[in-house]
Amino acid sequence: NKPVSSIQDDEEDEKSIQASPRVRFTMSDMAVAGLPDFGSIFFGRKQSPYVRIQLWNLDARSSVVRAGGTTTTWKREKVQLMVDVGLLSEEPLLVQVYVKRTPPLTD
Repeated sequence: NKPVSSIQDDEEDEKSIQASPRVRFTMSDMAVAGLPDFGSIFFGRKQSPYVRIQLWNLDARSSVVRAGGTTTTWKREKVQLMVDVGLLSEEPLLVQVYVKRTPPLTD
């Protein structure tokens, strides 16, 4: 069991996160280069990548670029999240590139 002061601190931290102003986080004009060529290896055609961003338990994704290949751009496209401003300094932003119908790319 947690001490009472610890529980109160946790509740205050949670309230401060909930009370933070909300902002729109936007990524735009995205590009990726040097993707492994999963499309021709697994399907015999160019791959179709998309970008996924995640902050805490929120996520958004770009459109899929059909037959994008190993180098792709998302010009004039925006991926947006509405987030509490406190999350931008407290939580890591995860940016991933996935290829449709193949496993996620890993390090």
